[in-house]
Amino acid sequence: MYFAKLALERMLYGKSTGPEDELEPEGEPDIAALFRKHVTGSARTEGYYKISHTEKSAYVAQYALRGMTTTVATEAEQAPPPKPAVASSRSNRANARRRAQGLEEINQVQRAMALSKGEAAAPDSVKYNQLQTRKKHLRFARSPIHDWGLYAMEKINRGDLVIEYVGEVIRAQVADKREKAYERQGIGSSYLFRIDEDLVVDATKKGNLG
Repeated sequence: MYFAKLALERMLYGKSTGPEDELEPEGEPDIAALFRKHVTGSARTEGYYKISHTEKSAYVAQYALRGMTTTVATEAEQAPPPKPAVASSRSNRANARRRAQGLEEINQVQRAMALSKGEAAAPDSVKYNQLQTRKKHLRFARSPIHDWGLYAMEKINRGDLVIEYVGEVIRAQVADKREKAYERQGIGSSYLFRIDEDLVVDATKKGNLG
């Protein structure tokens, strides 16, 4: 009887007075008003049209989040840049260049003293450790020899080490196994760099530009 009464009220008055009407929250925005009204009465017969970002933000959370991100980015761009931070980073770069130049001068003096005394050149492991504190000025560009290569932007003495790739330091026994595995996979062993008899740098899969 209850459901028959509700059906009769819908037919007579066009709406129901059941308890579900009392549970409807008041003041909620009309979502249907945000969407485009189809003149033909159906979206299938309306033809192709582009949906604006405002309409998409009503039901796609990504567009609503993009709008919030754009607003925050705009406010950040309008804010004045911190001038003391720029000056600090500039001074830090200048200090780093001075330290690098000082280390290079010290290395040149030590190298000249060693040559004047007839001492042997430093082993490769010592040269590798020196490269961890000071980087040489190099330029990465196309090479006619092997695709890409490094070009020296300063005088580099014969026998000095240059960090071409940054990779994983492994033992020589592990490097031999990896070299065979890379050859079987067709990768090649062009990115294995030997430091000394015990250590090898593998930049095949865990490497980057030095």
